[in-house]
Amino acid sequence: MKIPCGLAEDLLPLYLDQVCSPDSAALVQAHLHHCPACRQRLASLRQGGREEEEELQALQKARADWQRGRRRARWKGVLTALVVVFLGACALWYVWQGAPVKGEVPEGARYVEEVWE
Repeated sequence: MKIPCGLAEDLLPLYLDQVCSPDSAALVQAHLHHCPACRQRLASLRQGGREEEEELQALQKARADWQRGRRRARWKGVLTALVVVFLGACALWYVWQGAPVKGEVPEGARYVEEVWE
């Protein structure tokens, strides 16, 4: 039984993915045997499938790179926050320990002055 090219072209993606019925596959094979235009269409579909696989692999690689960048950025943010907290704690400790204020003479300095007098 001969089928028109339009019907064969509709069945080609299913035939390529091997999801059509055995009867449909037999019809497509018989049509492909006699129709060079549909054979060319099938070849281009196969080529397009390879291109899609390459695109998918490129997208998966880009996704992995992006996730790696996000992890690095997260760790940089955590480390930056820890450094800021540590420096803030050091500054508070310095102030609470009674750091000399400008113009004040530390306690030990008065003692030296008394000894020299």
